[in-house]
Amino acid sequence: GIGNAFDYYTVNGVKIKGNTFKMPANDVEVDVVFKVGTVPVYDVTAKVEGDTKTTVTTSLSRSDAGREVTFTINLAFRYIIDRVTVNGVTVTDCTFTMPAEDVEIVVYTIPEPQYTITLDQSAIDAGFDIQLDKTTAYKGETITLTHNETNSNKEFILAVKANDVRYEGDSFIMPAEDVVVTIVTRSVDAKQAQNT
Repeated sequence: GIGNAFDYYTVNGVKIKGNTFKMPANDVEVDVVFKVGTVPVYDVTAKVEGDTKTTVTTSLSRSDAGREVTFTINLAFRYIIDRVTVNGVTVTDCTFTMPAEDVEIVVYTIPEPQYTITLDQSAIDAGFDIQLDKTTAYKGETITLTHNETNSNKEFILAVKANDVRYEGDSFIMPAEDVVVTIVTRSVDAKQAQNT
């Protein structure tokens, strides 16, 4: 156990020297004897800086040196990890070997960034009445445009582009960057010709 040090082995209740013995012609019981509480034990603590809902759990709250310790981070909604330190040293893994000192794990969180969405002026200049369902969004959110069916030039919106990435239809998935939305149009006559 934690804080205990190996002392010796017994075979059928008799202490032996070393770790070998001559096997008799019958079953034997081998026991390991430890010195209890003779190895220094150190504290493992964890805290979060940045929000009040992220939690950190550790596999051990106290440990002797040399033992593997793991920790798990459960992030609060809309927060991301900025960095994690173990005794002030930035780490990228949630496992470490316990040193011969107390350990403090600190998880630094920051709010997940929101990105802006703007409509390229050319869509407005083309005569489309276009509305974005939001002007800021988180990565992974769906952004939808609503618009009139055609403009005065009898064009319709075939697709949208978010930073030059084409999405069929009138919605796209928000990337992890600010977005300028442009539209891809086609004439109504070309659409009708394609359907015949």
